[in-house]
Amino acid sequence: MRLLKLLIILGTCAWLGCTKTLDYIVDFPGEQLVVIGTISPVSGAAVHITRSISPSGAYELLDDLKIEDAQVYLYRGDTLVGLLPHAGAGLYKSTGDMSFLADETYWLEVEHEVLGTVRSEEVLIPEPIQQFRASFGFTGALTSANEPEGKLVLSLLDQVGENHYIVRVQPDLPGAYIFSWFELFGLHNFEACAVTPYRFSDNCFDGDTFELGLLFGISGKAYVSSGEEKPYNSIVLSVASISPEYHHYLSDQESLETPYGVLEPGPTFSNINGGLGVFMALNEKVKIFRF
Repeated sequence: MRLLKLLIILGTCAWLGCTKTLDYIVDFPGEQLVVIGTISPVSGAAVHITRSISPSGAYELLDDLKIEDAQVYLYRGDTLVGLLPHAGAGLYKSTGDMSFLADETYWLEVEHEVLGTVRSEEVLIPEPIQQFRASFGFTGALTSANEPEGKLVLSLLDQVGENHYIVRVQPDLPGAYIFSWFELFGLHNFEACAVTPYRFSDNCFDGDTFELGLLFGISGKAYVSSGEEKPYNSIVLSVASISPEYHHYLSDQESLETPYGVLEPGPTFSNINGGLGVFMALNEKVKIFRF
C-alpha cells in the first residue's frame, strides 16, 4: 500500500510538474574583477577580464560583463615584464617581444578605474615535457557516425613528483573547436588511474614513461567559431604540463557539470587577491599531422 501511494504521488508530480523552492542566502560583496589567465613559454600570456554579478540579480549578457578598459601588468618575480595590450572583447595578450621561461614564477596586477586593483598569486611555469612522441594514422575502420577512424598515439616521460597534463586535438583551422569524443586504448587501467582523453595526472606512472592512445572520427569538415563549416586536411595535437592552479581550475569546471540544472553553492579555487578567478601556467608540446 505504501509503495502504491508513493507511485501515485510521483506520478502526480510528474504530470503536474511539482516544484520545490530552494532558499539560499548567497553572500555577494559587490561587483569585482574576474581574471582568468594563462601563461606559457609557447603560446604566451592571455588574460580574460570580466566583472562579477549578483547570483540573484538581473540577467545580463556575457558581452556586457567584459572589461575592455583595464590595465594589465605582468611581472616575473619583482621585475615588470610589460603591459598586456587589449586585443578585444576583454582579452589581453602578450606581444611578440615578450618571452616567458619554464621554472620561473609570474604574477599579474590588474587595475580598473571603477573596480579597483587585484593581484594574482605567483605561478610557476612547469618544466617542458620530456621525451615527447606522437604519431597519427587511420585504422581503416569507420566510426559509429560513419566517419574514417583516426588513431593518435602519444607518449612522454613523466618527471618525479606530482604532475598534471591536458590533451587537446582539433582541426587545423582558425577558430576550430576541439574534438569532444574519443575512445581510449593503452596499457593502463585508465578509470582507476583517473585518465581521461582530455586530462590526466601521473597517479599511476610517477617518474615513468606513459603512453596514451586515442581513437576518433575524422570527417574532414568542421565548424568554426563564426558558425561556418570548413574543410580541413590536418589536425593539431597539443599536450601540456599544467600548474596546480590549472589543475584546480579544471577540477572546479568538472564539478559544475550536472544533469539537474542547479547545484548547491560551494567554494571554488581562486588565486586572485581582491577579486575572483585563476591565473595559471602551462608548458605545451604541439604537433601538426597532415593527411
